[in-house]
Amino acid sequence: MHFELKYGDGSLPLDIEQSRILSVVLPNKRKSLGDARNAVARALAQPEGTAPLLEMLIDRKPKKLVIIVNDITRPTPYSILMPPLIEVIEKAGIPDENVTILIATGIHDLHTHEQNLIVYGQTIPQCYRTKASCLRDTTIG
Repeated sequence: MHFELKYGDGSLPLDIEQSRILSVVLPNKRKSLGDARNAVARALAQPEGTAPLLEMLIDRKPKKLVIIVNDITRPTPYSILMPPLIEVIEKAGIPDENVTILIATGIHDLHTHEQNLIVYGQTIPQCYRTKASCLRDTTIG
């Protein structure tokens, strides 16, 4: 039986003799969100079990705001997730210079500027301060 294993931006072929396969488990099909960006905006405006983010930001009036994101090793669709979040932050009146994007790299290498542009697009690195957090820089014990 032939399989294509996702690897990086591509895939790797894998052939296994049919007699060695007991069963193949595939993920369940999920209904598409349709317009994912609007789905994110709706979730921020009408979350389940809590007040909308805009309301919380207006009530609490934070002086500084930190958004924690993952690094380039995780295929997170920030081009979809970040614009609605940034719109809420702007509506709350939090100035760009008071927002920090903290890149949680774990034990991975710190991002280059080019990697930030690939993962977060042009706007995020230009408008907001980005910092990285790397576990290799700390002592565990």
